[in-house]
Amino acid sequence: MSTPPHPIWRKSYRWCSPFFLKLAKILAFWDEKFEKTLQLRSAETWDHLPTNQFVFHCASVGEFEAARPIIEELVRANNTPIVAMGSPSLESRRSAFANAGFFWCWSPLDIPSQVETFLKKVQPKAIVITKHDIWPELVWRSRELQIPVLLQSANFRPDSKRNVALIRSFQRSLLGALQGIGAISDEDANRFRDLLHQRTEIKVTGDTRYDRVLQIASQVDKRPIKVVQWIRSKPTIILGSSWEMDEELLFEALQSITTDYHLIVVPHETYAESIRATLNRLSKYNYLVKKYTEGMEDIDHYQVLLIDVQGILATMYRDTKIAWVGGGFGQGVHSVLEPAAFGVPVFFGPNHLMSREARLLIQWGAGFVVSDQTNWKETLIRLFNDEQAYQTASNQCLQFVQQSAGATNKVLEWIQSL
Repeated sequence: MSTPPHPIWRKSYRWCSPFFLKLAKILAFWDEKFEKTLQLRSAETWDHLPTNQFVFHCASVGEFEAARPIIEELVRANNTPIVAMGSPSLESRRSAFANAGFFWCWSPLDIPSQVETFLKKVQPKAIVITKHDIWPELVWRSRELQIPVLLQSANFRPDSKRNVALIRSFQRSLLGALQGIGAISDEDANRFRDLLHQRTEIKVTGDTRYDRVLQIASQVDKRPIKVVQWIRSKPTIILGSSWEMDEELLFEALQSITTDYHLIVVPHETYAESIRATLNRLSKYNYLVKKYTEGMEDIDHYQVLLIDVQGILATMYRDTKIAWVGGGFGQGVHSVLEPAAFGVPVFFGPNHLMSREARLLIQWGAGFVVSDQTNWKETLIRLFNDEQAYQTASNQCLQFVQQSAGATNKVLEWIQSL
C-alpha cells in the first residue's frame, strides 16, 4: 500500500535537486566530513553488487548497528543483503565486516541520474531505511519501478516539524510513497496514521536497537583480560561519548566519593586534540591516567583508563557500576541503551528529550538527569554507596531493555513478505 507523491512536490524536487547538489558542494568547503561524503557517494558505481537482494540504507554507525540484527538473520537464511552507507563514519565497519556475508556500497546522491543508475544496476528486492534519512528521489523512483521501500524503527515525536504547514504536505507525499512504516510504539504509529490517512501500511514493530544491545551484552567478552581484572577489582564508573561539559561536571562530582574507585573515560571524539583536552581536565584532579593505546600491562597502577580509539565503547560498559552518557549538554544525549543492557544505571544531561529511551529510563527509575534543578550528585553518591538502591536501579535497566526487545523478528517477517 502506497500512494504517488503530489505532482507539484515530485516536479519541484526534481527541478531543485541539481541546485541542492551545487549548494552542497559549496558548503562542503567548510566541512571536511561532508566533502568526503559527497566525493565517495558521487564516485560509487555499484558494479560489484548482486541483484535482487535486500538493500539497507544506513545514514551512519548508529543506524547500521540498529539494522545489524536483521541483516545477520538474512545472511543466516542464505541471503546476501547490501548495506548502503550514508556517512564516512561507516568506513571502519566496512573493513571490519569484509567477510560477514553481506555487501557494502555507498548510497546514491539523491539526484535522478544517480538514483536511476543505482536502482537499475542493483534491482533491489526491497529497500529498508532504518529510523530516518529518507531521500525523496530514491523513494519516489523506487515506487515507480515497483520496488518496495520500508522505514523501520521509525519514530514521530509530538513536537516534530513534520506537523508544520508545508512540511506536513511534503511529508505526506514522501512517507505516503513508502510501502510500509514500522513504528517503535503505538503513539508513534498513531501520529504517522494521523499524517498519512491510510496512504501507507503502518505497524508497531518496535526498535531493533534493543535487540542489538542485548546481542552485545550476550557476546563473549573480548576485552583484554587485564582490563577486565582492573574493572572488577574496584567499583568502576564509565563516562561514554563524553564532551567537555560532561567531563567537567563528572570529574568535579567524583571528588565527593570517598570510596576507592576506577574511572573509564571514552571521549566522543578521539583525535589527538580532543584526547589532550580530556587529559588536561583529568590532570586538574591529579588522576593517574592510562591511555588504551599504550597497552594494559601496568594498568593496575592507574585510576583512570582513557579510551583513545573508536569502536569499543559498547563492550566497555560490561562490569561497570555507574554510567554517564555524554551529549546531554549539546545536541542531544548519545545511546543510553548500551549501558542499560548490562544493567548499569545511567546519568545524562538535560538535553535528553529527543531520546525516547532516555525518557523511559527515567520513568523506570534507572536513568537520572544531571542538571542544576536536580539533586543528581546525591543520587550518584547514593547509588555508589547504597547496594540495595543500586540493585533496584540495575534490575530496572535490565527489565526495561528485555521487555522492549523483539523488533527484529517482526521486521524480518514483514520485509520477507514484501
